[in-house]
Amino acid sequence: AARPLRFHLTSLCGRIERQLRHIDGVERWQVTRSRESYLDAFPREQLVYLSSDSSELLTDLEPDTAYVIGGLVDHNRHKGLTQARAERAGVRTARLPIDEHMQMSQRRVLAVNHVFEILLHHTQHGDWSAAFAQAMPQRRGATLKEAGGQPNDTSPAPATTAEGAAAPAA
Repeated sequence: AARPLRFHLTSLCGRIERQLRHIDGVERWQVTRSRESYLDAFPREQLVYLSSDSSELLTDLEPDTAYVIGGLVDHNRHKGLTQARAERAGVRTARLPIDEHMQMSQRRVLAVNHVFEILLHHTQHGDWSAAFAQAMPQRRGATLKEAGGQPNDTSPAPATTAEGAAAPAA
């Protein structure tokens, strides 16, 4: 790939580690595995925790930055938890530009694999709209917005196939 994206699984121990072993082919994944926390695996100034609650908009991926994709999804009963956790740890946060590129019929909180796929597509093509179109699950009822920010009902997002950090390779 022209701009490879490295994937790191951190805090990999206990129940999560046991569940991961049950995934067929996991031993062939090209991923760095670590028992240590992302806070210990990367310098804090190089971390950006992705949170749908962040007021900071992610506009581009920086080469020397690790983007943390939290394994805990902020369901209604945990609203704001990952944002608060990152703030307490002194880690910058940012949100994906979903609202700027997609019209959503549901909440904009995504699974870890979808967030990673969006980052991967953006890294390869530099286009958020195309990244969302490729990776957004169809069940979300998401449609691409036109350039002016209005929904484009003729362009539905196609279907696609834990605590971790995705870092663009330098």
